[in-house]
Amino acid sequence: MNKITLVQILRSPEGGIRKHVVDILENLSREHYDMVFITDRTTEDRDLNYLSTKHSVGFYDLKIIDRPGFRDIVNIVKIAFFLIGKKNMILHGHGAKGGLYARVCSLFLKCKSVYTPHGGSLHRVFGATKAFIFDSVEKLLVPFTDLFIFESQYSRGEFQKYICNCSDKSIVNYNGVVFPQSSSRKYYAAGDEINIASFGLLRKLKGHDIVIEALALLKKKNIPFKYTIYGYGEEKENLLNQIKESDLNHSVKIRDFCSDILEEMKKYHLIIHPSRFESFGYVPVEAMSVKVPVLTSFEGGLKEVAQEPLITKTNTPFDYEKFLEGIYNGSYNLEKIALESFEEAKNKFSISLMIKVLDSSYRKLVKH
Repeated sequence: MNKITLVQILRSPEGGIRKHVVDILENLSREHYDMVFITDRTTEDRDLNYLSTKHSVGFYDLKIIDRPGFRDIVNIVKIAFFLIGKKNMILHGHGAKGGLYARVCSLFLKCKSVYTPHGGSLHRVFGATKAFIFDSVEKLLVPFTDLFIFESQYSRGEFQKYICNCSDKSIVNYNGVVFPQSSSRKYYAAGDEINIASFGLLRKLKGHDIVIEALALLKKKNIPFKYTIYGYGEEKENLLNQIKESDLNHSVKIRDFCSDILEEMKKYHLIIHPSRFESFGYVPVEAMSVKVPVLTSFEGGLKEVAQEPLITKTNTPFDYEKFLEGIYNGSYNLEKIALESFEEAKNKFSISLMIKVLDSSYRKLVKH
């Protein structure tokens, strides 16, 4: 078979969607694919610089903004002219805007289109007007989509609920991570100060404020803890004000940058992921991959990721306070939980399995 020209299109230059695309580009075989990434790129972008120098990924730097407008028409024309003449091509769009570009361009270029709806039609948190716009566009584009790839059963269920039943041309392929054989580590001993961390963009959806409120309650019980939030975003100022008002300045910190998330996770007794919405949940899986126990909410796709017993079914400050008090008192064997989670997640969320399913799906498309 001739090489497949695989084009990934993504608006967001950050977060879990971006990590997912980078993993695809890094791990698919160069023997079978020529790869292009269309996204907003900066010269300081280490991930993308690495992909271009070490993995021969081609890039098309394109400013893609969230708000719909005339720029989208210009961008679609630019993409079509950039890709014209390429053979055996698949356009894979991620998120609402990437999916729009991929499917419209595939009509002009007469090639196959794949869509992974990470957000957009899956989010029901932006109000009725925006939801109506998302849903209307999605419904119009369904006939021009050759394959839908969902990152969780939850994502597919939400899409089918609000857009259409596309089960005849869709698959679920969980996001994958590398599961290293990490060295042994020291786990939490009851009565010690609890060292906790969260990782993710600082957005209201991510629920960091819920944990801060829980820690304010925990402080009143004289239970010692340290909490570090790794991330940046529009909620930072609100979180800093909440930390100050709760008199937690000495025990709760926000760090903007982390060069190696997995190594950083190993420094903590527990990772907390309190998301109010999640179509999948990369952070919990990453924590499991390095045998660090993780306490999560039970929202959206996290139902397929979260591991018992560290699950907060109602995602309230009182849930987290109760769990943390139980950990402090020795009610949970965190080492046993972490090792069991590692084994279960390894069989479900490995990057090799994710790539195997993608490779097979792409190949089937170009044969039709």
